[in-house]
Amino acid sequence: MTPAPARIVDVTPGVIATALPPLDGPTFLRLATPVGDPVDHAREAFLLRSEGQLRECVGAWLGGPGLIVQQPAAVDARALAREVHAVGNILRLLADPTIARRYLALAKHRVPAWGGDVTPIQGKED
Repeated sequence: MTPAPARIVDVTPGVIATALPPLDGPTFLRLATPVGDPVDHAREAFLLRSEGQLRECVGAWLGGPGLIVQQPAAVDARALAREVHAVGNILRLLADPTIARRYLALAKHRVPAWGGDVTPIQGKED
């Protein structure tokens, strides 16, 4: 389990790119505020399933969904900005309750968060 960082920074992901402030220690980059179910549940599920894809940070929930950067000096700043941008845009899509419900239905049964191979449900036809 990743310890909670002392510093929390609210970040608004951009449409084309996302700029990050200078990070000088363990930091939680909060990318959205909680809004209730099904959106928050979908965002939590996405963060859990995205762990294997993230290289510069870790998904977490501290007053909203976001990413923890434990050692900012040890990460590639450009790669971190790209990861924050990608995750932020997916969280933005999941803010739509219809999309959130559909994501939860898929994620519950068979779809990894960032794509990849679909695992068919045994004994069920779609």
